[in-house]
Amino acid sequence: MPHTLAHANVRRERPCARDRQTKEPRDYEAAKVVYAEAFKRQDHGDRVPLEVGIFAALWEAKDVINELSFTALAQNAVVGHVTASRAKVGFDSVVAVGPIGVLPDHQAKGIGSA
Repeated sequence: MPHTLAHANVRRERPCARDRQTKEPRDYEAAKVVYAEAFKRQDHGDRVPLEVGIFAALWEAKDVINELSFTALAQNAVVGHVTASRAKVGFDSVVAVGPIGVLPDHQAKGIGSA
């Protein structure tokens, strides 16, 4: 079977991690927190990571594709997010993936792996 996004393993078998499509307004705020924490750099002080602005701009432009964007949950708390959005390459319409982020305490535990 070819490996496609539809067949990607999103770790549904793990009882502590699950996902849902990004459709609710609360997912917007939660995703911004995930990206802020996942991409925070100690050497940048309180500066907001670039990924937060990228996600916010995609959301506000209504370019986020909800059916392909997912919010990762662990014990009913948001711990990760993947954004899919509309984009153009030359004259062709494509799907861009990113930003993708997982809260630091949940990284390297299989969330977001395919």
